[in-house]
Amino acid sequence: MMTSVSLVVCTYNRCSILDETLRSLLEMMIPESLSAEIIVVDNSSSDATAETVEKHSRQKAIPVRYVFEPQQGVSYARNAGIHEAKGDLICFFDDDILADPQWLTSMLKLFAETDAVMAGCRILRKWECPVPDWFSEEVGGPLIGQDFGLVRTNVFRPGQYLITAALACRRGLFARIGGFREDLGRKGGSLVGGEDKEFFDRAQDLNESIFYEPDAVIYHRVEPERLTQAYMRRWFSAIGKTAGHQLKRRFRHTITGAPLWVWRDALSALLRTLRARVGPVTKAEKVASEMQLRYAANTLGECLIHAMPECWASSLCVFKRI
Repeated sequence: MMTSVSLVVCTYNRCSILDETLRSLLEMMIPESLSAEIIVVDNSSSDATAETVEKHSRQKAIPVRYVFEPQQGVSYARNAGIHEAKGDLICFFDDDILADPQWLTSMLKLFAETDAVMAGCRILRKWECPVPDWFSEEVGGPLIGQDFGLVRTNVFRPGQYLITAALACRRGLFARIGGFREDLGRKGGSLVGGEDKEFFDRAQDLNESIFYEPDAVIYHRVEPERLTQAYMRRWFSAIGKTAGHQLKRRFRHTITGAPLWVWRDALSALLRTLRARVGPVTKAEKVASEMQLRYAANTLGECLIHAMPECWASSLCVFKRI
């Protein structure tokens, strides 16, 4: 039976939205029998993050602790949160989410009724700006959402994984499989990621019990600065590099420098983009084709870098330079 929970929020230079995130966590329903704490890991911010946390630490409902992690990178911040957490259940949140008041209640119910050691939830978008006419769900990745339906499940399709915008794990899981890989994940202004997928894949490979709980709901803010084509270009390029970097090593050093399907996807994306440039297509199709090409080209590029001798790859691989 769980007696304690730690709610870990990792943040970097976003004190204005962190304030609302902390308010939503403090307003969650928490059973009286459960000891709870909120840990805010400041990943070397230069804004008023410390003051924002200090303001919330004055309230008496739930202890709010401030932890400073000087090493840039969301994986360093999450691992610092794991180290500091006292709870049987450790829950991670992004700093731009709003929690439904019943989120923790629903998660506790899941862990009580199953053998889950890791669980994700429904993450719905909270639009804070008009949706442009060029947007489609095909380019929705940067806006963070997670909805695998309305039925609790522990079966995930190939390619599905639980993102860490809102993720709950039993403490013992980290003792068995370790924390988040610190060579992956965002660092400062970089958009490369992959740490959450790698963590999920590692748990799956070790046959850990992983669930999705649809009754637990989180709202992820969609801010105007993310809903621009410039941001989309940066994101799809960075995530393409991430995908290439994370390909299993047995696929990397081939005669072609990359798996044939990576070449095929890049060629397919190029042809689609060329058709969109010359043919009568919607704005949404034109943007989607460009983003597909950026993703595929950067996946291929990172594969080719890894196929090079180490002395060259070290200077070209983005993950070894940040």
